[in-house]
Amino acid sequence: MADLADLGRELDASAWPMVVVDQEGVVVLANSALWSLTGFSADDVVGDFVEALLPSRLRWAHARYRMGFFAEPSDREMAIGMDVVVRCKDGREAAISGITLRAGSVDGQTVAVATLRPGSG
Repeated sequence: MADLADLGRELDASAWPMVVVDQEGVVVLANSALWSLTGFSADDVVGDFVEALLPSRLRWAHARYRMGFFAEPSDREMAIGMDVVVRCKDGREAAISGITLRAGSVDGQTVAVATLRPGSG
């Protein structure tokens, strides 16, 4: 990955909800499919911690998982067979059947590119 604009075009081409998070856990990009799933637009989430997309009961644990990912960044599948949800703007929770994490580099900074697969959980 070269720069934020290139990655933004890649996200926009995806039908899956995607977010890009920096090492501090701040969302740097999100695509329109995230809005379809959660009601949050990119403008709503960019600049906020990714944990804001989770119900409060899951935020602390997710922050630890995120730190672990950045300690050893690598592509991986997450949440397969687990009851995972994201928080929707209207307060509902949407089930996620899996998450693909890719480690990347944007403008010289390590990022996590997360692709969410909506499902029944």
